[in-house]
Amino acid sequence: MKSARDTHLEKVIDQGTVKTMPKGFNKSVQRLRKCKQDRMEKNQEQEKMYKGERYDKLKLEKAKPPSFLEKEEERREKRNKALLLSIEVQINPHKTGRIGIKEGDDLNKLAHSFCMAYSLAKDIEDTLVEQL
Repeated sequence: MKSARDTHLEKVIDQGTVKTMPKGFNKSVQRLRKCKQDRMEKNQEQEKMYKGERYDKLKLEKAKPPSFLEKEEERREKRNKALLLSIEVQINPHKTGRIGIKEGDDLNKLAHSFCMAYSLAKDIEDTLVEQL
């Protein structure tokens, strides 16, 4: 499959208007054409794979709900859990923070999020875990 440009070049060469071609011109043109052909074949294979080859595997899998729905359900479950304990932590003489502990909460995560919220150091986080 020759492009219009290629046919034009052949006409120019046949008419004799270009007497000498640069050294290695034909070799470079052949190399570029081969690369273009390889690229087109690769794209066709990828399109073929996207369209049908994985369809059978995907059809056999169960449909999964969107991930944001699962996160919302987890949040709802956390909100519905009963509050076991609420602790007030004095950060400085003028500032206090409150930690609410619910059933099934991870104390390390609670202490870490508390320290992140109030910009506290790692050693304070460790002592907070011990206290909880």
